[in-house]
Amino acid sequence: MGIIVQKYGGTSVGSGERLLNVAGIIDRTLKTHAVIAVVSAMSGTVKSEGTTSLLLTAADWALQGASFNEPLGVIEKNHLAAADKAIRDPALKEETSAFVREELGRLRGFLEAIEVIRELSPRSQDNLLSTGERLSARLLTGV
Repeated sequence: MGIIVQKYGGTSVGSGERLLNVAGIIDRTLKTHAVIAVVSAMSGTVKSEGTTSLLLTAADWALQGASFNEPLGVIEKNHLAAADKAIRDPALKEETSAFVREELGRLRGFLEAIEVIRELSPRSQDNLLSTGERLSARLLTGV
């Protein structure tokens, strides 16, 4: 029994329904192979509404000294809706939702620092953008 690596792009994990589909594929594969699942940040059908685009918008607004609450709110809403739709166990759903809120709280502090120093280095941008993958991975794990 070998290991299979499966990569799921943003649209594949872009909603609760899609996460359930991915979980089904992984579950079927697990019957014959160990699975390593790699996920992108959640994305919708419109690129500008995807998590990565929203994270970049939030960073851009922070650099300009503008409020970045709107894009972070959309990210939170999308991820909590996906968790609500796809995670059946109430305790696991709450644990996953708490992770989303905590991760976005950490990100908010990071964006506040960017707002103060008015600088976003390549390393800082990588840290910012990796939030999307961390959120998707945690959601899929919960599903």
